[in-house]
Amino acid sequence: MEKERITILIITNSDELLSNAPIELSHDIVTLAILQDKEEVIQFCHHLPPDILLIDLETPDLNIVELVHEIDEYFPKIQMIGIINSGDKELIQTFLEAGAVGCILKEELNKNLSQLIRSAYAGNFVFSPKVTKLLLSS
Repeated sequence: MEKERITILIITNSDELLSNAPIELSHDIVTLAILQDKEEVIQFCHHLPPDILLIDLETPDLNIVELVHEIDEYFPKIQMIGIINSGDKELIQTFLEAGAVGCILKEELNKNLSQLIRSAYAGNFVFSPKVTKLLLSS
C-alpha cells in the first residue's frame, strides 16, 4: 500500500520566501503551487484543495483574517500555518484566533518544517520554537 502524501499550497509574494520556498520537503509532502493572492488561492482550492496552506502573513494586500475565515468556511479540512518574518505577537494571535493551526518564523522555516506539516496534518497546533517562546511570554 502506498503511503499517503500531504499536499501543501504556499501563499506569498516575497522574493526571499519564493527563492527559499520548500518545493520538495520530503517524499510524503508535495507542494502543489505557490500563489500570491486570495482569489487565486480560493480558485485553486475549489479545483484541487491542499491539505495544508502555508501563508506568508506579511504578504502585502492580503487580508489574512478574511482569507482564513473564507478557507475555514468553504474548506474546513484545510489546515493553515502562518509564516512570519518578525515576532509580531498580535498578528500571530489574530491569525490563530481566525482559525489557523500554527505559525513559523521565516528564519526557522527549514529546521523542522516537514515535521510541523505532518503534525498539523494530524490535527495538532504547530509552532516553531521562537514563536512558542513569543506566545508564552507576557
